Amino acid sequence: LGDVYKRQELPFTQTMSAEMAHLLGWIFIFLGVCITFGLLTRIMALIGVVFFVLAVVSYHTYMFNYVNYLGEMILFLILGGGILSLDKHIYFLSSIENAFKNVGEKLEPYSFLILRVLFGISLFFASFYAKYLHSSLALDTVKDYNLTHYFPFTPLFLVLGAFIVESLLGFFFASGFQIRLAAIFFTTFLTMSLLFFGEVVWPHLILFGVNIALFMHGYDKFTLQRVLFQRNKPGEPVF
Repeated sequence: LGDVYKRQELPFTQTMSAEMAHLLGWIFIFLGVCITFGLLTRIMALIGVVFFVLAVVSYHTYMFNYVNYLGEMILFLILGGGILSLDKHIYFLSSIENAFKNVGEKLEPYSFLILRVLFGISLFFASFYAKYLHSSLALDTVKDYNLTHYFPFTPLFLVLGAFIVESLLGFFFASGFQIRLAAIFFTTFLTMSLLFFGEVVWPHLILFGVNIALFMHGYDKFTLQRVLFQRNKPGEPVF
C-alpha cells in the first residue's frame, strides 16, 4: 500500500498490457465527454461503476480513497443528465431516459445522501492514508515547503492538525452537518493548496464539482443538520 500511495495514481499498466491501458485511457476520456454533455448519461455512469468494481478487485481497500467517484456515478445513475443534457433534447435518447424514470424517481431522495456519505468517506480515508499510515510523506511536504515558517508549530503537530481538519470535513459531509460551510471551507482550502504547492488543477476538478453540487443542493431529509434544525422550526436551514 505504501508503494501504491507514493505513486498517488492507479496506473492501468500495473494490471494490464500497455496497449490495453492506452485503449482504456481513451475509453475513460469518452465516458467523461459523454457525461459532461449528458449523452447516454446513465449508461456511461453504469459503465463507470463497473470499472470501479474492477479497480476494487485490483486495489482492494485502497479504493476507499476514491469512493467519491462511485458516489458521483451512482448520482448520475439515479438522476440522469438533467434538463441541460443531450439526453433530454434528442428524441431517441429521451426515450431511453424515460425507461429509467420510475426507478430514478423512487431513488431520487437517496441520491445526494449516497453522494455526500461516499464523499465524506473518501476525504477521511485519503487523510488517513496520507497523514497517519504514511505520515512520513506529509512530514516531508512540511519540511520541503518550510510550512513551519508560516505556522509556528512542530511538523508532526501540523500533520496531525491537517488530519483532524480533513477528518472533520469528511464527518460533516457524511453526517450532513453544516454542509454548505464545509463546502466553502474545503473549496477555499483546496484552492489555496493548489496555488501554494503548484499542483496540477485538472485532477482536482471533480472535488470542486462535488463541493459546488453539495453547496447548491443543501440539506436532504437525512442530514443531521436538518434533524437538529427541525426541532425548533420546520423547513431547511438557511445556510
